Amino acid sequence: MQDILVYGTIGLIIALMIFGFVNSLKDVSNPVTDTEVHWHAPISYEACGKSLNLSDSGNHDIIHGHDDNLVHVEGLVLNESDITLANFFKNAGLSITGENLEDYKNGDICENTGEPGKISFVVDGQTFTDPSQIIIKDKQNILVKFE
Repeated sequence: MQDILVYGTIGLIIALMIFGFVNSLKDVSNPVTDTEVHWHAPISYEACGKSLNLSDSGNHDIIHGHDDNLVHVEGLVLNESDITLANFFKNAGLSITGENLEDYKNGDICENTGEPGKISFVVDGQTFTDPSQIIIKDKQNILVKFE
């Protein structure tokens, strides 16, 4: 009886290890890019008509910054969710969402206009309100603004 319990436990552990290994292969079996990439997308920040200089050299994951006003995407892209603008902000340690640009929050009054401001993300001329919906591509021009 004790042998059955020991062998059963060992079998279960091996089965779980095999399942985990096979499951981990799913992420690389259908990557977004066929090869490793090295993309750059210029990014700038504005609030109430003024340029902001934000440090973005936080975590150097597949999407990251080097404090050079570029979004860097480097490596094999496994999932589009890895290269969203929201993921860039998270990795950079920036507090930027569809609701705020660092200390500027939707509804705050802009000093230059006296009007409530709102954050938006302009990518190659197209305006977005949610950075998690923006998939970074090479040479995109990105403007994060509060106005």
